[in-house]
Amino acid sequence: MMKRKFPVFATLLCIILFAGCEKGTSGGLMNDNVDEQISARESNIESQQTFLAGVPENTQEPSSQTDEESESIMEVFQLVLLNKRTFSCTDKVPGGDTNVIHEFNGLLHEMSNMDAYSERVCRFAVVDMDGDSIPEVLLELEDYMGYITLRYVEGQIQGNFLGYRAMSSIKENGTFGSENSAFETYVNKLYFIGDTVVADRKISWLMSNYDKMYYRIDDLSVGEEDYERANAMYEECPEVEWHDYTEEEVNKFIVEDSFPTKTAKETANERQAYLDSLSDLIDLTYDQTRKDTEEFQADAKSYYDNCFHEMKRIYQLCQESLTGEELETLIAEQQRWEEENGIEPKEVISYYEYGDKTFRRILRLINVYYGYEFYDWTHK
Repeated sequence: MMKRKFPVFATLLCIILFAGCEKGTSGGLMNDNVDEQISARESNIESQQTFLAGVPENTQEPSSQTDEESESIMEVFQLVLLNKRTFSCTDKVPGGDTNVIHEFNGLLHEMSNMDAYSERVCRFAVVDMDGDSIPEVLLELEDYMGYITLRYVEGQIQGNFLGYRAMSSIKENGTFGSENSAFETYVNKLYFIGDTVVADRKISWLMSNYDKMYYRIDDLSVGEEDYERANAMYEECPEVEWHDYTEEEVNKFIVEDSFPTKTAKETANERQAYLDSLSDLIDLTYDQTRKDTEEFQADAKSYYDNCFHEMKRIYQLCQESLTGEELETLIAEQQRWEEENGIEPKEVISYYEYGDKTFRRILRLINVYYGYEFYDWTHK
């Protein structure tokens, strides 16, 4: 499928008005401040697109190349893993509490000074978690304390911590398992949005209080047979190859053959810029338990409304870019999704639940728009 370019946002005024006026089974009216938030996000996307487009050749000024610019992606990873270069790391996830979120910047071995990361790194693996051709490096912590994903971003390394229940059985294609409890398990891939990671929750298995089983793929109900087929594809995929975290193994497996020679500027793309622009939606999910009733209700409704608006916008863009059978498939899938998930929540707390579902739908529609099939592995 051809990659579709992200259009100029000046053409989207009619879409914004259309989505903002809808109400009923698919979502509520927009809050007064939504348009301002959307405008800020569009401005952010446009500024990133300007950067991606580059400076016209006749306006560039000669400049000397710094050491950081001359370093390859492989070298940057090596330096961080060998404690010769600092990196940043966070355990920030959607819905977290900013009072307990850890932010770290320093050498890898210095993370032992943080209570949350007192366990040492025991193994590492090289695997592309988001399909952008630049692999991530996964660090496994001792005693089943979880993982740290190391990601290359503009000459720097960004780390994200995920607990063991949030990530396990990691496969070569970037899929991994997670669980909320013994009655709720998932198979996911990761999205990187700003400095935060979001799981796509591709396959879901849930058991109700009445021992009834529920199966879902992409938040759509499926039968047990379809679930077993998709889950078998996950189980049959080989697990990532792990290496002991030693200097010898780092030098042996963090090599040029595993990493592209392109610089970050050459590999940055409009799709990632779009994903990064969604960070303000994630911000609305933080500190739910610390907000007073009025603030909680306002943020929950704003989160749902903004997600609903963004979904309608990217869905409209997909409709404009697809034709024939692809368009028919998209329309049928979207209608089915809205029948199952696009209802007006009746309780305030449900605005976050349905907002999360809508947010995941946004991510999938972004992939459809850009022809990005990496996350659609169950259909292959």
